[in-house]
Amino acid sequence: MTLYAGTGVIPPDFLTFLFKYLYYSPGILHIMSRRRSPNPMTCQNPACEFFQVERGKDIVRNGRNSAGNQQYFCKHCRTYFIETKNTPLYNSRLKRHEIEKICRLSREEISMRGISRVTGHHCSTISRYNRLICEQIPPRIEPD
Repeated sequence: MTLYAGTGVIPPDFLTFLFKYLYYSPGILHIMSRRRSPNPMTCQNPACEFFQVERGKDIVRNGRNSAGNQQYFCKHCRTYFIETKNTPLYNSRLKRHEIEKICRLSREEISMRGISRVTGHHCSTISRYNRLICEQIPPRIEPD
């Protein structure tokens, strides 16, 4: 391995040696890259090559939006998305605990007007969330 003296050019074999030294040396690797906590999210952008792919994803948490949902950023396609993307709760202005309360009251077979009085939301809002949640339930198949 010879350095080209006075030229300011570093030969490629030296760069390979340096990379291998830094990568495989104990104690230096943890300085070069940080350990990441497990992240349950995958990229929600259909144009990304890592769309809903678990391996090789590079998703970081990036604050919360006004509804209190966790916001994420994909470093591959450089797009932002939230944890409720592709769920019935996407584009919801209600907090999650309010939606859970509507679902709980709906399960107890309380009328929509009754749920509206208890939660303080309009009947059309209650109806919309009931419809969104029911669309996610798979159809029941009757045995022959």
